[in-house]
Amino acid sequence: MAKKIKALFIDVVKQTVTSIEIKNKFSEYYPLLECQIIEPIYLENSDVIYIDEEGLLCEQEGYFRLKGYPQVYAGHGLVIGTELNKQNEKDDGNCLSTLQDILNLITFLRPDEVSGDDIEPFFDFIPYN
Repeated sequence: MAKKIKALFIDVVKQTVTSIEIKNKFSEYYPLLECQIIEPIYLENSDVIYIDEEGLLCEQEGYFRLKGYPQVYAGHGLVIGTELNKQNEKDDGNCLSTLQDILNLITFLRPDEVSGDDIEPFFDFIPYN
């Protein structure tokens, strides 16, 4: 049975961030994020923001930016913490970020505030030295 963890939900439609408790199961994340594939954004404090990996491929009701991150993110977000499990592997856990931490980091954008260049999917090669 999956334990409940403390998380933060980023709602791009209401342009709010709220504290929630959610079961520590990916199957619980998908309906909340309204998507089928999730992608992690790693924060400096080891928290993760899960977003819709395919969010930029279709029209969205809202977007957000994070200070220090160059791209625009489409759709809702879910902030989850990471912790070591019994096998000494990282697993989802209670988020370390506070509501105020995320509010200080995020800027909400309506669809009319986002240009085509902002939402054009792209990838970049980073050389391994």
